[in-house]
Amino acid sequence: MDTSYITLYIPLFYLVAQIAALRSMPGRWQTAAVVPVFFMSAAVATYIFGMLFNLPNPAILVTMGIPASAMYLALLWTSYMFLRPNVEA
Repeated sequence: MDTSYITLYIPLFYLVAQIAALRSMPGRWQTAAVVPVFFMSAAVATYIFGMLFNLPNPAILVTMGIPASAMYLALLWTSYMFLRPNVEA
């Protein structure tokens, strides 16, 4: 069974989890959700400069950064679901 196509869903998961975290997590949870944005923006900036100056392997940081950021957001969502305060209406 070929499962190589599953890796194509990691960037999609990252984007969906990042947007959902920034829109729905309150307070310090949202601050923690901003952390991957800084790392990925630095990786994308490095990619752009690498392409402009014709450096070898400019996409390596983006390629390595997306799974790491996706894992961070998955752990953050798991923590949020278990540790968030129980709010009753």
